[in-house]
Amino acid sequence: MLICVSTYRLHGNSEGRKKSVARAFHLLLPAVIFLLVCIGTNAQVENTEVPGPSLSQGDKYDAPDKPESDSVFDMIVSLPRQSASIYSVLNQIGGQVGYFFVYDTEIVDSDQRIRIRAGNKPVSLWLEEVLDDPSLDYRIIEQHILIYRPDIEVPEYSIAGKEEAPAKEEVVIVRGRVLDEETRDPLSFATVGIKGGSIGIISNSDGFFSLRVPPGYADRDISVTHLGYRTRTLPVRVFSDNRVDILMKTEYISIPEVMIRYFDPNGIVRSAISRIDHNYSNKPVYMLNFYREGVMRGSRFINYSEAFFQVYKSPHHNRFEQDQVKLLQSRSISNIDRSDTLILKIRAGIKSSLELDFIKNVPDFLNPEFLYEYKFTRSDIVAFDGRMAYGVAFEQREHINEPLFKGVLYIDIESLAFLGAEFEVNPKYISKAHERFIARRNRDYRATIDKAHYTVSYRYHDGFYYLNHVRADLHLRYRRRFSLFGSNYHVFVEMANSRIDTGDVERFRRREALRTDRVFMDGGHAYDSDFWDGYSIIPPEKRITDALANIESRIERVVAGSD
Repeated sequence: MLICVSTYRLHGNSEGRKKSVARAFHLLLPAVIFLLVCIGTNAQVENTEVPGPSLSQGDKYDAPDKPESDSVFDMIVSLPRQSASIYSVLNQIGGQVGYFFVYDTEIVDSDQRIRIRAGNKPVSLWLEEVLDDPSLDYRIIEQHILIYRPDIEVPEYSIAGKEEAPAKEEVVIVRGRVLDEETRDPLSFATVGIKGGSIGIISNSDGFFSLRVPPGYADRDISVTHLGYRTRTLPVRVFSDNRVDILMKTEYISIPEVMIRYFDPNGIVRSAISRIDHNYSNKPVYMLNFYREGVMRGSRFINYSEAFFQVYKSPHHNRFEQDQVKLLQSRSISNIDRSDTLILKIRAGIKSSLELDFIKNVPDFLNPEFLYEYKFTRSDIVAFDGRMAYGVAFEQREHINEPLFKGVLYIDIESLAFLGAEFEVNPKYISKAHERFIARRNRDYRATIDKAHYTVSYRYHDGFYYLNHVRADLHLRYRRRFSLFGSNYHVFVEMANSRIDTGDVERFRRREALRTDRVFMDGGHAYDSDFWDGYSIIPPEKRITDALANIESRIERVVAGSD
């Protein structure tokens, strides 16, 4: 079965519109399931979709000087009369004493509203009143106050927050969920990793994550980052035998008052198109990229691959010169069990990722010849990767009933460079796009495409913008003929750039270049256990552009070894 996830259309001047080109993936569907096959490693992908407790962190503030730990609960805190949630009251207490509260949401209902009278009381008495549960106890761990039940095993720490020397160091599993502090919505693509280290993971679509922390890192801190939110840092020890919900606070970038918020979206898009040659390099470059692809059935991986590539990126203006890929390191995992009645493998995922570069492979919504098919509207002036940008929404016009794209373009205010885009096949017409995605069918099954979503971003380097990150997600449902029930599948490919080299750039020799139109995980590529040791498998929703910071040093060794 052939599945296409990139549907940029090609048009012919004399022949009119041609059918969409199948540029993206192929899914191979054997009818029979065999034994579990693990390529390169016998590592298993952990199920990260698990319920979690809560890390309550209040507004960012200048913390007062830390008191001695044994005196924290005796500190006097002043609170006004109020009706508020437990979460809000704990934040007020923590703000005055300079500590954050950590607790399990199965123990503490942080959304429960309570009434308190104004007063000046020690922290210990406020906690008794607010929590109203004599079975709870409290412990200081660095700048955090852990709320727990004594019957639940909690590792012992000295009052200063230093861990008692264990008899034997063991791997610590850090589990939790990342949520928006105000809406409590899950945050996908949040990066969770050892601060200053090379170990990291990313939250999935429901905000869940699971990170294996090797022995020797128990005294380190966990850093949680997400685009548009303030970074959170907390000790590894907080997670020991606990699952926590990490509440992230939005980070706002102020817009100068003199900025005129109105703009003409059509004019901005046309101006940005006219400046492509000025903003994007006309010379080839080498890129060091991290790549991954995977297929999930429900919340479980069917297969997953990740790799480091060196990419020969051809100039954007040369539409006929293809990009090239040289494989540096890779690993693949197959996770099939007897309940699976279909096996899907991604074909041409690497090629698809490269072709999502919409500056080089121009889609309809940026092709001057077909802009009339789209309606461009002002979204807002937004912050995009630290730059102020015009947000321009686009969607096909009402009289066009083909499955075209809709989404948002981000255009730099100063340079008018395309910084990125988020778009999808119009959900209103996606049912008409099945033939574009599925070219080879299994007659025993019926497939339904639910969603096809794409993100692309560019970054500035030495005077020009270059492709930085691409991702394609395809959500589909398979149902056996004459059956009322089916299974949900999620197919994704993603590539992120770590480094750009502009000097002495030449095309790779043919024997060095990887075939990008094949099933990557079936390539039989060598697995280097020394290189991958200590890296957790990355859930599909992890934002790898952030995760690259955690593995930069090892990437450098890969490059040095390939020279």
